[in-house]
Amino acid sequence: MQPSLILAMLSVATFWQSSEIGLGRQGRERALRFRDEAQAAMDASFNSGWIDETLAQAAWVSFLFFPVISELNLHIAACLVRNQRTSLPF
Repeated sequence: MQPSLILAMLSVATFWQSSEIGLGRQGRERALRFRDEAQAAMDASFNSGWIDETLAQAAWVSFLFFPVISELNLHIAACLVRNQRTSLPF
């Protein structure tokens, strides 16, 4: 089994648990780290020639969920910045 598949699934699972009630910002940051590690593992497996169905599964998970994770984290960060700016006294 490819390490990239395990890391990709950890990324998605961690992100799903990262609402403000759940793991919060730290969970989302952990999900992003798992995502980056999964991408690096996929690249390493591809470059070394270790290509099998679990690498394809990792690529599929990455294709479907990684853009969502990245976009939502950017949106949450932008909302936090906007809220901090509006709470500043004039």
